[in-house]
Amino acid sequence: MTKPSPLRRLFIPAVVLALTFAAASSVCLAADLTHRVQPAAYETINGYARQKTQIHGGVYDDRTHKTLIVYSGGISGGLSACSPYIAAYDHGTGTWSAPVQVAPSPVEPDGHNYPQIVIDRTGRYHVFHTMHANHAILHSAANAPGVINGWTTTAMDGTAGATYGAAFTSQNGNMYLFYRSRERSPNQYDYEPEYSLKSVDNGQTWEKTKRIDPYPNDDGWGTVYTKSVHYEPNPEGLHIVFAIHKNHNDFLDAHYYLFFSFADDQFHTVDGRTLGPVVDRQAYTANAGLFSYSREMKFFNIRTAVALIDGGPAVFYNYKVNSAEWLYARVWNQQQWTEYSFPKLGKSIAPYEARVMADKTVQVYGVQFARYVKRFRFKDFLSTGTDLLYQKTNDDNYVGHLTFVHRAHPDLLGTFFDGEYTDWDAPTPTGTLFGFPEPDPGP
Repeated sequence: MTKPSPLRRLFIPAVVLALTFAAASSVCLAADLTHRVQPAAYETINGYARQKTQIHGGVYDDRTHKTLIVYSGGISGGLSACSPYIAAYDHGTGTWSAPVQVAPSPVEPDGHNYPQIVIDRTGRYHVFHTMHANHAILHSAANAPGVINGWTTTAMDGTAGATYGAAFTSQNGNMYLFYRSRERSPNQYDYEPEYSLKSVDNGQTWEKTKRIDPYPNDDGWGTVYTKSVHYEPNPEGLHIVFAIHKNHNDFLDAHYYLFFSFADDQFHTVDGRTLGPVVDRQAYTANAGLFSYSREMKFFNIRTAVALIDGGPAVFYNYKVNSAEWLYARVWNQQQWTEYSFPKLGKSIAPYEARVMADKTVQVYGVQFARYVKRFRFKDFLSTGTDLLYQKTNDDNYVGHLTFVHRAHPDLLGTFFDGEYTDWDAPTPTGTLFGFPEPDPGP
C-alpha cells in the first residue's frame, strides 16, 4: 500500500504542467494545515510575517515519527490573531493533526510575532513565541513528551524587549534561543543588540549572554538585523549573516558573516579565528565583513541563504540595483570571498534556504515575484536549472516565508505561506501554510 503524500490535499493541475523536470511525484502537491480545522474561523493565519531573518518553523521528531510545525495564527481579530499554533504531521499514516493553540497571545497582532519549536532530551516539545519588542518571550513546555495538547507557559525573565527569536538544539541536547533586544541607550539612538539564552537542563534554567553588540552607536548605527541564522550539523553551530542598521531601519550599508560554534559557544571568523563569546562593533567591523554597499542603502528586506561547501560557506542573497533585486552569492574559497551574480535567472528572487547535495551541487530554495516557489540548481556556481515547485493562483496574494524543517524527514522538507498581503501592523491575512516534500533531485 502506498503511503499518502503529505502534500496531497491541494492538487493544482496548472502547476503540474510547469513541472516537466520531475517524474509523477508529489513535488507540486500541497498540504493545507488550515482547511482541516473547523470552525472556519481558525483559517486565518498570520503567515505573511515579514521577518528580517528566516529560520525553521518546524522540527522532525524521530521518536514519534512526526513533524511538528508551528506558526502564528488564530481567530481573526483581537489578540488571538497572532497566537502560537502547532500541528503535527504523522509520517506513518500520512495525516495532519488539527492545529492546537499553544498559548494565547498577550499583545495585538503584529507581523513580526512568530513561534519556534525544539525538542529536549526527554522528547518534550518547547515552543518560544517572540513579539515585537513589546513583551517578554513566551516559553511553552509540553506537559508530557511527544504530545501537543497540553502546555505550561511562562514569560522568560529579562526578555521584555525581544524580537526575532531563533531556537535550536545541539546534538548533545542543549537548547539555544537567539533574539534581538531593544534596550535603553545613553544617546538618542536605538540600541538593539543580539542575545542568546542557553539551557543545559531541558529548559529548567536559562543562561543569558549578549552576543552581537553594536555599541558604541553615537552615529545611529545601533540595530542588529539577523538576515539568516542557519544550523550546520558538522561542524555544529550556526551560520549567522547580519547587518547593522541606522536609526532602527532607516539605512544599511554592510553585511557580516560569523559562525557560532556549539562546541565552545564562541564566534569564529570565516578563516577560523576565534573572536570570543561576544563580538562588539570593533570586532565585527574588522573581522566579519561579507559585502558592503557603495552608499548608504535605504532599508529593504534582504534575504540570505547559507550552505557549507568544501569547508567554506556560500551565502546567497538578493541585492538591490536600480530598484530591482537580483540574486548574488559570496563564496569563501579558503582565502577570500568570491562574488557570483546570476542575472539570467531574473529579478525579484528572494533566497530563503540552501543546501549542498552529495555531488556538490547547490540547491537554493526561493520565491520570485512573491508568486513562484522555485528551486535553483548550481554546479560550480553556474546555473544548471530552475524547478518551479509552486505558483499562486490568486494575484492578490503574497507567497513567502519559506523555511526548511529542522532535521527534516524527506516527506516534509519545509513550509511556505500563500495568503493575503497586509502591512506588518495589520497582520491578519487569510491564507494557507503549505508543506512540501523532498523533490526529485533534478537532472
